[in-house]
Amino acid sequence: MNKNFSFFLIGLLMGSASFAPPANTDFPAKIGDKNYKLEVAQTIQQKARGLSYRLYLAKDQGMLFIFDQPGYHHFVMPNMNFPLDFVWINDDIVVDLTENVAKDIQGSFSAKKRFDKVIELNAGEIEKNNVKVNDKLYLLDSKD
Repeated sequence: MNKNFSFFLIGLLMGSASFAPPANTDFPAKIGDKNYKLEVAQTIQQKARGLSYRLYLAKDQGMLFIFDQPGYHHFVMPNMNFPLDFVWINDDIVVDLTENVAKDIQGSFSAKKRFDKVIELNAGEIEKNNVKVNDKLYLLDSKD
C-alpha cells in the first residue's frame, strides 16, 4: 500500500465523523454567499475514496469531510479525473484555501492551519465565488 495513502487512512481512523448529517447525504450548505449541495463522506471507506474514480463533480456540488478533532489531516488524490479546490474549515470558519489542485498531484497535502472539516469543490470555485479565509460555513436545514 502507498505510504501516503496509509498515512491518510491512519488520519481518517483517528478523526472519524462526529456530525450526523441527514439520511440523505446531499444536503445544502453555504460558504460566504454561495450555496452548495454537499455529499458527506461518512464512512472510513467513503473518506478514503473521496472523489476518486468519478468522471466529474456536478456544478454547485462538493464533498464534505468531517473530523472529530481539529488537526492537520493529510489528503491524497489517487485516481482523480479532474482538479479540485479545497476549503479548510475549523469551527465553521474557513481557515485556509487550496486552489486548483491537479488531478495527478503526487504525495499528500494539508492546510496551513488546523481544521475539523474540508470541502472539496470543482477547481475554480474559490476564485469564481470569492471564497475567503474567515468566511463562515453554514450547514443548512434541507428545507431552507
